[in-house]
Amino acid sequence: MSPLPGKPDAPGDQVTLSKGVVMVNKPAEKKPSRFRIFGEVLTELKKVTWLTRREVAYLTGLVLLVAVFMGVVLGLVDWGLSTIIDKLFVGG
Repeated sequence: MSPLPGKPDAPGDQVTLSKGVVMVNKPAEKKPSRFRIFGEVLTELKKVTWLTRREVAYLTGLVLLVAVFMGVVLGLVDWGLSTIIDKLFVGG
């Protein structure tokens, strides 16, 4: 314990204040390095289960196929609604 009330000597020392309140002096945290993040990123990337080349090719093809299909569907819906609006309001 600290010789002075309310003033802990070392990190982890406890000081009892009034009404039974206990204050703990926590050790100062070390400031992290600016470049430590890159090491942590590489460590996490080594833990990743990566897809095989075949899986990547299959999933890329699937995404492109769905995108083209949805483009055609939305284009047809747009064309159909435009035709209906033209006939209702323009009378053509």
